[in-house]
Amino acid sequence: MKNVQGLMAAMVLVGLIAVATPIFMQSEAGPKSACSTDLIKAAARQEIEYLQRGYAKATDLLGITEGDSFEKGRDLYRTIFTADANFSVSGEGAPEMNAVGPDAWADIVAQTLGPMGPTQHLTGTQRVSDLDVQISSDCDVTGGSAGLETYVQAWHDMPNGQIWMFMGTYVDDVVYLPGMGWQISKMDLVRTTTETRNKLSD
Repeated sequence: MKNVQGLMAAMVLVGLIAVATPIFMQSEAGPKSACSTDLIKAAARQEIEYLQRGYAKATDLLGITEGDSFEKGRDLYRTIFTADANFSVSGEGAPEMNAVGPDAWADIVAQTLGPMGPTQHLTGTQRVSDLDVQISSDCDVTGGSAGLETYVQAWHDMPNGQIWMFMGTYVDDVVYLPGMGWQISKMDLVRTTTETRNKLSD
């Protein structure tokens, strides 16, 4: 009886191996799994959205005129924007501001925010649109483009005892450059509204 049970167990084991072997062999010898376009696009959206989060931090650094804060902010700008990026401000009541290149925009930001005192730029709702990702046969991103909209509330701690809040939307064109990754090639800051309020007394 034990011999029969042993023989049956061996037969079952051989059968399982026979069924499973082609699967393992196919995985081992066959080509790599195809690229997951959905996963690559999801990663691209995340990287694109992160650009404006980095911009918020860099802009706050530029507003601090002491130490090496300005250089840190400008270096971040250079990773976020293309070398020939176009910058503008629009919307009713918005000041006319235009620049080409992250260094030129960094100078304008520092000149504008420096006299105001500490700032904090808060990015909120974001939407990536018209995402086009070019993918090579070995699953590398080789190019692409997209649109990006980001809500912003920028708080400015004014030296006159007041707080000035700017509300608007960053409207960006984004491109993928080999060796650089996703970068903003055009940014328009569209003003929605502003508010000035007195600081709370201590």
